Amino acid sequence: MIIGSVVSLLFITPATIQGGVVGFLVTAGFMGIVLSLVFLSLYRSRVLLTPRRVGSRGMFGGIRWVPRSMVAVAVQGLLSMGRESPHNVFLLDAQGRRVLRLMDSVYDRTALDRLVWELRVPVQTFPPGTTANKLARVYPGIVPWAERRPFMMAFAILGGVIILVVVIVGLLQAERLAS
Repeated sequence: MIIGSVVSLLFITPATIQGGVVGFLVTAGFMGIVLSLVFLSLYRSRVLLTPRRVGSRGMFGGIRWVPRSMVAVAVQGLLSMGRESPHNVFLLDAQGRRVLRLMDSVYDRTALDRLVWELRVPVQTFPPGTTANKLARVYPGIVPWAERRPFMMAFAILGGVIILVVVIVGLLQAERLAS
């Protein structure tokens, strides 16, 4: 939500400077549509289980199906992610590679618990408050790089935003000088 607001501000402010009220209204309308689609997609998220397949329909796109026979183990627990500790369910294959990852911030917690029960595979848990780095040491490759190194990711995003702002300001200044 905060990131969406910041991105909206980055687009709306230059549009307002450049196009006045019309630029503001067009950009604000466009960003409103994008944010509405994001909120609507949260209501579409589902976990699906058939006799042959496991599927997840996330925030965008269609259903990602995985053969049920591919799931060998379920790893679940509360993964510490800064202020939040969402319940995570990782479905792994026989080699320990992540097949699906489901979180209760997107999917209903009772649906995740029922999925794990219905799969009838060995379930391994990790203690509440486990960090992504600690989990990656036990189960290599199931947590993405950005989650294992959140500060580096934050600095990379901050650097990108600073570069974007400098480019936008430079373009606006160049256009003013040309006028």
